[in-house]
Amino acid sequence: MIVVDSESDDGTAEVAASRDCIVHRITRGHFDHGGTRNLGADVALGDTLVFLTQDALPVSREFIARLVAPIDGHVTAASYARQLPALNATPTEVFARRYNYPPEPSVRHISGVNRRTLRSFFFSNAASAISRECFEKVGRFPSPVPTNEDMLLCARLMDAGYRIAYVAEAEVIHSHEWSYAELFRRYLRIGTVVREHHATLRVESNTRDGLDFVRRQIAHLHHIRRSELIPGAIVEAGVKAMAFYCGHVRWLKPKGTDAQHAKVNRAEAA
Repeated sequence: MIVVDSESDDGTAEVAASRDCIVHRITRGHFDHGGTRNLGADVALGDTLVFLTQDALPVSREFIARLVAPIDGHVTAASYARQLPALNATPTEVFARRYNYPPEPSVRHISGVNRRTLRSFFFSNAASAISRECFEKVGRFPSPVPTNEDMLLCARLMDAGYRIAYVAEAEVIHSHEWSYAELFRRYLRIGTVVREHHATLRVESNTRDGLDFVRRQIAHLHHIRRSELIPGAIVEAGVKAMAFYCGHVRWLKPKGTDAQHAKVNRAEAA
């Protein structure tokens, strides 16, 4: 187990070292979503790389075995886990986890993509596994990149003809509670990534998927009798859409876009 620690102050590095993990320390300023994971891959020795963020908690001891089971390095190159909301997650976050991580497993191939949208290449490095051979063949994670290194790698793998497995049986607890300001920064970066990496993604309009999410979320809140949360959900959707558009047309630039995407704050690094 390799822990890449970006100057955490909660004893993570010390606890990891005491459990015989390989601890590689970097400064917070040098954290980069793609580059830091590539650094971990450099240190790793295995044929299958498993990436796990510090806030994703595996549900069972069989988690890794289940996660890596579909990967053969020839047909299926990568897999990602199901993410369950924390017990204290908000109703809107609970819906988001269920929407993106259903209980049914699935496998995707580029032949099944009719429209190239962001959802076509949905993949989460919060809990994922990748064949090292395939990882190297497609050029690893892009770097520097402020977010969505997983989506970009997924697009590279699928365009190379590999399959991507969603393993619903491999579960982790992983959810967030974002403020509007944090959501704006996050989706500003996503819009920037889509613009700057258009040659990799080549995605069409994402409006249809976004509207489907909002429509289903509103129906869910009405169903669970939490209609008072609907106005906030609509505002949240508007913040996401506005931030994505600003990043996509370059009306605003995330800090470090040109010089060093690695400069993200601790909350976003998590």
